[in-house]
Amino acid sequence: MDFDVLGRERTTFGFYTLIQQHEVLESLPSSLELILPITHHALRCGGYFVCWIEDGATICLEAVANRQSWPPDISPADVCWASQSTKMAWRTSRLSKAGDE
Repeated sequence: MDFDVLGRERTTFGFYTLIQQHEVLESLPSSLELILPITHHALRCGGYFVCWIEDGATICLEAVANRQSWPPDISPADVCWASQSTKMAWRTSRLSKAGDE
C-alpha cells in the first residue's frame, strides 16, 4: 500500500495527522476508532494514539498525552506500545460526520 502524509497539526496535548491512502479503505467502517496506549520517558503519564478512517481513502492519526502537553521533541516513531499484552481497542466512534446531525 502507498501512503502520503497530507499534513500534521500540533494541538495542546498532541497532534493529528491526515494520511492519504492511494487505494480505497473498504475493510473497516468509518464509525470505528483504533486506540493504542503508548509510553515514552517524556510522557510522565503515558498517552495514546487514536486512528480512524476519515473517508474511503483518508486516515486520521491523533496522538494525545495524558495530563500534560505533548513534549516538542517526541516524534511518533519515538514512542513504544504501553505493554506487550496491550491489545488494540476498537470502539464505535462518538464523532458525528458533517451532515449527519
